[in-house]
Amino acid sequence: MHNLVNFEFMVGVAVGKILLGALLASSIFRNLALAAGASAVCFTYFQKGVPGILQTAHVLTGDFSARPSFSLGLALGALLGIIVFGAFLRRRPS
Repeated sequence: MHNLVNFEFMVGVAVGKILLGALLASSIFRNLALAAGASAVCFTYFQKGVPGILQTAHVLTGDFSARPSFSLGLALGALLGIIVFGAFLRRRPS
């Protein structure tokens, strides 16, 4: 267990919870995040074309593979965010 909990893991948990919490809680943040993501993809496409987008995706996936502790922490943080927000959702009567 000691090998599982390290600095990268804890940062991944925090980032996952913050990002998912902001996306679920705030429509403004969600719209800004979608606009920024779409702008980044368009910018990459106009600068380097489809091969540039594929190269960027390959670099990002390789970066996550190189840091398994951060990736695991990010996944766990997202899961915890889903659980917490799921618990606070208002239940509708059947």
